[in-house]
Amino acid sequence: MKNIYIYEDSRVSDLDPLSLTRPAFELRTGLFTNIERIRNIFKEKTTSLFVRDQMVGIMVEKYAQMNINPEKVEDALWLNGATIWDKDILDQIISKAQCLYYSGGILVAAMLSAEAGLNWLNSGGPVDNDVDLDYPKVELNVAVIHYLWDIIRYLPETVKQDLDEDQPNGSKKEIEGVHYINRDNIYIDEDVNILPGVVLDATAGPVIIKHGVSINSFSLLKGPVVIGVNSIIASHSRINGSIIGPVCKVGGEVNQSVFQGWSNKVHNGHLGNAVIGEWVNFGAGSTNSNLKNTYQNIVMSIQGKQVDTHSLHVGSFVGDHCSFAIGTRLNTGTIIGPGSSIISSEFPPKIVPPFTWFFNGKLRQTGFTKFLKTAEVIKKRRNQRLSESEKILLEYIYDSNKTKN
Repeated sequence: MKNIYIYEDSRVSDLDPLSLTRPAFELRTGLFTNIERIRNIFKEKTTSLFVRDQMVGIMVEKYAQMNINPEKVEDALWLNGATIWDKDILDQIISKAQCLYYSGGILVAAMLSAEAGLNWLNSGGPVDNDVDLDYPKVELNVAVIHYLWDIIRYLPETVKQDLDEDQPNGSKKEIEGVHYINRDNIYIDEDVNILPGVVLDATAGPVIIKHGVSINSFSLLKGPVVIGVNSIIASHSRINGSIIGPVCKVGGEVNQSVFQGWSNKVHNGHLGNAVIGEWVNFGAGSTNSNLKNTYQNIVMSIQGKQVDTHSLHVGSFVGDHCSFAIGTRLNTGTIIGPGSSIISSEFPPKIVPPFTWFFNGKLRQTGFTKFLKTAEVIKKRRNQRLSESEKILLEYIYDSNKTKN
């Protein structure tokens, strides 16, 4: 089998607000995003992607060497992009005959003939419905990201799995003034800058520091922790059980949280059990709650339905291009849509629609032209540009949410 098709399914909206601006398979779930993990395993395979129509432009731009939503398909292994795949399981199923694979009742993979794949596409494809075939059905023990808090729940095991399958070639050279705990589980690329007074504690999980990272004095990193390429950790930071994606500036207390990348929380303040998109900026003293005073499970409103997280600890989920004024406070289980700004000394609502200003207790829609100008300035500061495909996607999200503010 030489063809691998990665798809997002009809449940992708349950991963909002981050899935509004990216496919499910681009979520950062450990050392890698889901698509990076699959491509690391299937280096020589031909990969195609199946996404929502509004994602096609961005995907063509990012994955020019792949087929995006091809109309013609071949015999292939179809993989659900919201699944955290590991090599052992994929090795088991890649050579099998036509079969459907499930995890907890969710279709996670399908080994399909070209005819079966084409029939699926003609009936709406994976974004609209699951394939309906009289094929053998097999239950797999794999982690599926149903909701964003699942990323946090699976984090310790996912980082360990990633490390086992793609162990970094980190230096074991001792850096003067840095205190190591469980040194064999600490992986540091050669070109990093770690100042004296930093403590790296890998007792509960690995500490992985990628190239170009700077960690300033008197910071404590407790694994499992991944600090992505070219990120900066401010002095006196406390980072525990978290993934910091590439090119972030992070400080204060960060506990069991994931930064997709290219975002800033450089000042003091607590962020716990949160998933943060790209191009987000937290003002000084911004803090979120991740535990109710009643010590009860946190119930979230997801696409109009009440969902029990089965967890006492759930923080905030923040879409791309959001900004928070100094001293912002977020309640447990808060969802902030992309393009929003919170400027208030009081808690915003637990659901803030995309492209919303929350100011003096009132919600109003952001002007799209003004938003684009600001986004372009922010990206230019990091030598990046806002592409035409990004603008089209952001405008689609903006127009889709005009009636929700």
